[in-house]
Amino acid sequence: MDTIIFDSPFNKETFIHSNKVFWDYTWEKNKKQIKNFLISFIILLGLGLLTRANHGANNPFVIASIFSLCIAGLIGLLRFFSWRRHDRIMKEVADEYENVNSEFAFEIFEEAFRFSDFQKKLELKWSAFSHYTIYKGYIILVPKHSFSGAFLFDTNDESEAEKYQQTLKIIKDKLKYIET
Repeated sequence: MDTIIFDSPFNKETFIHSNKVFWDYTWEKNKKQIKNFLISFIILLGLGLLTRANHGANNPFVIASIFSLCIAGLIGLLRFFSWRRHDRIMKEVADEYENVNSEFAFEIFEEAFRFSDFQKKLELKWSAFSHYTIYKGYIILVPKHSFSGAFLFDTNDESEAEKYQQTLKIIKDKLKYIET
């Protein structure tokens, strides 16, 4: 099979949007954790109220429910501050790429995946990726180790639809799919 090449000049809005999509994807697990801690808070508080004695302050269910609520709150705060930091950094990086008129190139072929821009050239064998997923119209290639983040392909671009189908065919043969 021939090499599939996606190359385009840098687009600041697309860059920021795709990084926001990836940030949303990575925080899906944390959203589930927050929900689970809130559910455990409700269950433990209910058990604490049902088993309360005259000395309700020492009820282990109530203490565990308060602990669960605190953890959910901390994860929520972490999410908020993480987004602010991520957003600031992505805008700085986008400005830098825009100032040098960077171009991105993604090459997909049977043996590996290659990415290059004005600062780096990176080639990864398919074995370097743990899985792929499709999230909010993007194909996301997730590396086994987070040294390089992930790689996103926006499948909503009608002019590149055939390339995306070819890319998806290669990726399906090389990586396992994990539902988000």
